[in-house]
Amino acid sequence: MSPVPIRWLTKAVRLSPAITQFLQQEVQDAALIDSTINDLRTLAQAG
Repeated sequence: MSPVPIRWLTKAVRLSPAITQFLQQEVQDAALIDSTINDLRTLAQAG
């Protein structure tokens, strides 16, 4: 396996905050979708 070039590492470190923020946003969206689906299920069962 070839060693990773240093510039790739620095680029990855620079990108990681953006990646982390993106992933957190994705997780929040998924949680929001889950809670919405649960709300709809609850309404359907109540109706």
